[in-house]
Amino acid sequence: MKRGSESALFLHNANSGFTLLEILVAVTVLAISFTALSRLYGGSLRSIENTEKYARATVLAEDKMNQLLQTVPFPPSSGDGVFEKNPGFRWKTEIAEYTGPIGRQGITPIATERLITRNLTVTVMWDEGNTPRSLSLETLKTAVEETR
Repeated sequence: MKRGSESALFLHNANSGFTLLEILVAVTVLAISFTALSRLYGGSLRSIENTEKYARATVLAEDKMNQLLQTVPFPPSSGDGVFEKNPGFRWKTEIAEYTGPIGRQGITPIATERLITRNLTVTVMWDEGNTPRSLSLETLKTAVEETR
């Protein structure tokens, strides 16, 4: 009887391992999973980089807009250039006549003055690989202009 129980034990131990097919399937599933995870990780890194560039472009555009808002007088004009400290970013500005309805445009209590409103636009551009990107800020500025 011992002999039968030993052979049953021996057969059980011999069949208790993994087959080559099971190992190949497991390795294939792991390889596909790791590939998908690495693509997700790479996409996340690109997304973080894009977000950082948009944030930098927003700060640069706000700075350029503040420079325009402090300009006196501000006749209609345009300009462009490259940011000195951020050479990968370019800027373009435009100051144009605002022709839309806005309150009491042109009327002041003093006869030698008139209100003028300008549309200010700042666009910041940069490249991500072969893809051009841009961000634009726009505002209105009203000032008093002497007519003399």
